[in-house]
Amino acid sequence: MPNPATGALHPDLARLAAEISDTQAHFETLCAFLTHPQFNWRPAPGRWSIAQCITHLNSINGQDLAPMSAAIANAKAHHPGPYNYPWIWRYFIRTMEPPVTKKFKVPKAYQPPPEADLDTTLAEYRRISTVLLDLIPQANGLDLASVKTTLPAIRFLKMPLGARLHLLTAHDRRHLAQARDVRTHANFPA
Repeated sequence: MPNPATGALHPDLARLAAEISDTQAHFETLCAFLTHPQFNWRPAPGRWSIAQCITHLNSINGQDLAPMSAAIANAKAHHPGPYNYPWIWRYFIRTMEPPVTKKFKVPKAYQPPPEADLDTTLAEYRRISTVLLDLIPQANGLDLASVKTTLPAIRFLKMPLGARLHLLTAHDRRHLAQARDVRTHANFPA
């Protein structure tokens, strides 16, 4: 529950806000001074470029903004956390964390294009991250385990809002680590 005197965020939400800020900083460092060819360079056939990693994140995170905003808008404040999510969601979140130990087939709705514009893609990542950060205080005081949100690629599946936010931050770390590996690849263009 937020502290009424200070307006402080619930610790779970404060952690999520910090994770989103950390991924934004990692993203900025990773993408600084890239050229269009570097941004779209792929280390091997079937491997993603930095552009594909970022456009994939933009696709997933961007599609999640509306369902999460709707879940927050429709929710009523319940009891404070800490929140316990069902084992399946905790497992799924763990599988997203780098280093990658399990690969998943990407649903068609989340497939990145083979090439992307550098400035447009980076601006979209910044915009989506800012909106995600703006959602955090709106969720303050909600029972993050009870408020459910749909997953755009799997509409019949509802996930707890807090677990979805944790999954997004873990997923961002996963693909930013993948993009870092592309940028530090021995054959990355100068």
